[in-house]
Amino acid sequence: MTVDSPVGNNAMLAGRTVNLGRNAVIGHDARLAGNTVTAEGRVERNLDIGADTARIGADIGGTVNARADRVSVLPGAVIRGDLVVRANQPPEISPQAQVMGQVRFEDVSRSQWLAWPRQWLFFFLGLLILGLAALAFAPAWPVRVAGTMRTRAWASILSGVFMLVVIPVAVASLAVTLIGIPLALVMLAFYIATLLLAGVFVSYRTGDWLVERAHRMQTSLWTRMILGVLVISFGMSLPTVGLVFTAIVMVVGAGALVLERRSQRMHAHTIA
Repeated sequence: MTVDSPVGNNAMLAGRTVNLGRNAVIGHDARLAGNTVTAEGRVERNLDIGADTARIGADIGGTVNARADRVSVLPGAVIRGDLVVRANQPPEISPQAQVMGQVRFEDVSRSQWLAWPRQWLFFFLGLLILGLAALAFAPAWPVRVAGTMRTRAWASILSGVFMLVVIPVAVASLAVTLIGIPLALVMLAFYIATLLLAGVFVSYRTGDWLVERAHRMQTSLWTRMILGVLVISFGMSLPTVGLVFTAIVMVVGAGALVLERRSQRMHAHTIA
């Protein structure tokens, strides 16, 4: 998204790449969000940025608040108020830039680790409630899905990647037509339910694996689920790497669930 002309009042822009061009003049405040945000031109009052990479080359009449992985203040930039940066590293400020107020930097990498225990507790309780509910209502289901992960690991991964990519595309395609909206909502509900259950089934498989390694085959299903939830919730809550870990859990768990459901349907048709 690019804006390169005057805006009389506030400007709120969001997109993958957001550019506030040199000819842009924002009459009040500007709020920009995206993966890469470049602010040039002029903002009469305050500028708020949320991005992975933020590049500031504008004439800002007030304060700049930037939350990003990387913040750069370019040559020619003028910030008449404070520069407040929340990032993983200090802002890069060109010698040819002017910051007339204070420069305040908050290292968010440290705050992420301080907030980590709360995140772990959140993930643990969420997975535990879903896991115990699954065992209470269908105790054989987690066992079957875990068996699919064990015997068809690569098929589970491929099926999970396919499902996680194809269903959002299908939902978006259906949602643009009036007739397709109900089906899109049903598919979206199925998608969300599958993602939630994916973590539960991977947790049970993890607990089952730990029990096997400890040679305690008589351990209850409940114990296996709790052990797995402890490990998986720990990995999902870790700063930075937790996103990658969560994606792997979703792919493997969703893929195994889809394969297990398909196998059960085929078995039911064979019996019929």
